[in-house]
Amino acid sequence: MKLARSGATPSSIVEVSRAITKRSAEENAPYLHLERGVPGVQPIDLGSIIPLIDVNSPSVQTYPPSSGQPALKEAVNKAYFGGKASLDRLIITPGSSMGLDTAFQMIDTQVVSLPFYHWGTYRKILQTRRRAPRFYQTVEELRDHPDRHDGTAVVLCDPNNPVGDLQPDGLILDTAERLGKAGAAVILDCPYRRLFFPDDDFYIQAAALPNVILLESFSKSLGLSGLRLGFAHLPDPECAAEFGLRLALPTNGVDNLSQFAVEKLLSHPAGIEVAADYAAATAADIRKNIDYLEHRNLLAGRFYAASQCTGIFAVVNRTAEQLLAARIGAISMEFFVASDKEDASRFARINVAVPSDAFKAYFDALP
Repeated sequence: MKLARSGATPSSIVEVSRAITKRSAEENAPYLHLERGVPGVQPIDLGSIIPLIDVNSPSVQTYPPSSGQPALKEAVNKAYFGGKASLDRLIITPGSSMGLDTAFQMIDTQVVSLPFYHWGTYRKILQTRRRAPRFYQTVEELRDHPDRHDGTAVVLCDPNNPVGDLQPDGLILDTAERLGKAGAAVILDCPYRRLFFPDDDFYIQAAALPNVILLESFSKSLGLSGLRLGFAHLPDPECAAEFGLRLALPTNGVDNLSQFAVEKLLSHPAGIEVAADYAAATAADIRKNIDYLEHRNLLAGRFYAASQCTGIFAVVNRTAEQLLAARIGAISMEFFVASDKEDASRFARINVAVPSDAFKAYFDALP
């Protein structure tokens, strides 16, 4: 069979994680898996909300509405947008990756600008869609020169993956607005911030901006990577219709049970309490782990000169190999850049969303 090959390769993170797991088994010694991007402080208590779902109802066991269950969209609207969003511009997605892929397909451009330090899957998805990435160094660069991006798409990820740095909300929103007014399509990808800022009005402000596609995921904020669920807010009905069509045709809708589970977590009193407990415990241990890194002078300060380390990731001034020697899994920063890989390889990205006691125990043994 003749294939139209994309040329993209599987995730390097998956391969690294497999190698660490194999090494752990061969040595019969436990490793602290910080190479993964999944919060691991504690699981969210799904057991308490599953009884709230009538799993035998037709709404669970038949095809889902193409843009998402109305009850979930209402819950998202209230929780994220203060009830001010138009439901026809909200679309439930099977995770943020599919949302990104759909957005990259939909926008009529061959060029997509990414942060210099960026999630490698951005580039891989772009490659499968025959789009060309280019890279910007700082958000200020975008803010000050939005005209350079007319007719292109720009991805803003805040807090950033892999760096975990948080920019001021005003800077992100002002930059997105300037880019949109200059004719750029802005993809605002922020699957981490809800974990730390559950009650702010960032999403309300972002939804009012021109040419901004807002992508979200429940993988981090609710710890539900396995349910593969997120949402997109589109800037106008025409964009929403095209996005919805491109998503519905290959998927035929998003898993109903996942949708109702998240709906309960966002809207039912018992679910809201469960979600709040999960977020509070996770954010607290993340803060303890970042503070520990700063105290030990392990946090790579050059990445946070103009920002705050806030996300579930942090960059440390050790190589992935040095951390591995201490039985700590990590990902070299060279995997998160398209150039200057030798310089980036001097640093490693780690997941700081793990229990603080275990984190400290492993890093105390690091020279």
